Amino acid sequence: MKKKYEAPLPSHFSAPQKPVLATSKAMVISHSPRRAVGADLAAQIESEQAKRGRKLLEIDISLIDPSPIPPRTVYSEDLIKDRAESIIKDGQIAAIIIRHNEAMDGRYIIVDGWSRVLAFRQYEISQRIWAEISEFDSAVDAAWYGFECNEQRAEHFDIDRAYFFQSLLNNGLAANIQQLALHSKIERTRLTKIMSFMKLPSSVLAEIKEKPARISYNSAVLILSVYEAFGATEGESAAIKFVLHIIEKDLTYVKQEKERNRLLQLVNGQQKTNKAQDWIVKGVNGVGKITASNGKINLSVSRVPKDKSTELQMLLQETVDKFLNDA
Repeated sequence: MKKKYEAPLPSHFSAPQKPVLATSKAMVISHSPRRAVGADLAAQIESEQAKRGRKLLEIDISLIDPSPIPPRTVYSEDLIKDRAESIIKDGQIAAIIIRHNEAMDGRYIIVDGWSRVLAFRQYEISQRIWAEISEFDSAVDAAWYGFECNEQRAEHFDIDRAYFFQSLLNNGLAANIQQLALHSKIERTRLTKIMSFMKLPSSVLAEIKEKPARISYNSAVLILSVYEAFGATEGESAAIKFVLHIIEKDLTYVKQEKERNRLLQLVNGQQKTNKAQDWIVKGVNGVGKITASNGKINLSVSRVPKDKSTELQMLLQETVDKFLNDA
């Protein structure tokens, strides 16, 4: 029996337990590395091999590592399955792009084409894949190149962009939003909205990753406003419910905004009610005051005659004891 690939996958990808593809004639022959190559790529290999600066080789898929700064984070099971079925049907249409792993001799780091690598591994299309080995001045240059490849193919989701930009910031490879905007050619206002994803808790992001195409950066701004309005205790739950409502009802942005406004009105109304109930201040014949908040009552009385102080203290104690006993 063929041994499955056992090298660790990136943390953001969960492999399906048992990949299943539709049976086809192509599937039977797809385990041959040569036959996994599409006609377009075969012609490209022949013409490009002789060109200076391009190295097209068959690489063992077990030697390819994920990017430390991935341009894409969300790889659903359906996406990988679709990739695999396409490769099995039409062959490998384009070479993946890799670079040498300087930390581990003989290994490579993916630059562009990670979903194809995952498809080859998970569905055992072939142990070898055609790849172009490219040289980059730095890891960040390679990361930006991979990002731009995904942008050109329009395969990114807004949450992918947010994770990529946050990774650059976390690793000190971008100084601020302005620098990211200049390099990505995304206007600063839009990029700031994209980064709203990164202000949400991981549990909310997990729900968004299930249907990333449904949650745009504008949706993320609305979700964040709900999360912040409900506060630390209820914000996470409220944000998750809002995300699920958007996905299940397939809400347009206008309807999302209306629902967000309804939720904010609810929480604002609740806050006003709590404020009216929790804080009560009454004067005590001009000589003190009573304050009540969250089940606590404070009494302050001034100008009590010295000879009546003990009597008042005992009377108050007796009154409190009687009230609590009756309750």
